[in-house]
Amino acid sequence: MYCRIVPVGILVLTMFCFPAVSHSQEKEEISVPVKVTPVKRGEISQELSLTADVGPQSSVTIVPKVGGTLEEIRVKLGDMVKKGEVIAKIEDREYLLGVKQAEAAFSAAQTQWNLVKATAQTEFLSNLQQGEAALKMAQANLEKIELRNHPHSKEVLYHG
Repeated sequence: MYCRIVPVGILVLTMFCFPAVSHSQEKEEISVPVKVTPVKRGEISQELSLTADVGPQSSVTIVPKVGGTLEEIRVKLGDMVKKGEVIAKIEDREYLLGVKQAEAAFSAAQTQWNLVKATAQTEFLSNLQQGEAALKMAQANLEKIELRNHPHSKEVLYHG
């Protein structure tokens, strides 16, 4: 019997304690006094004077691929530019002159190469013909010497 009364007593005690705790934890509503006025038209005059240093969000150092004198600047200080946009033009007279000189040197070298190639082909054919003639002479001399040194030719000479 004692075993049944203790759990029932604990249950009853818990039921009475929790409602008391929950009431004490409730927050009171805090009221803030507010001044209300009707809406009307009018001027708002409020000025604010500040001192500040203003700078770009990001800046980039620009270095040209070649040196020279600027012929034209196509943007103003502070303008926004995009990647790949031409912002200045460098005088190109000297570079165009250099290109023309390089083209002329290339053309002269190509002409020289064609001349050397043609000369080499002519000389090659000439040397080839001279070599063939020398080979034929050497072969004729060899046959002549072989004929002299042939055993039958010696017998003919001795018997003759």
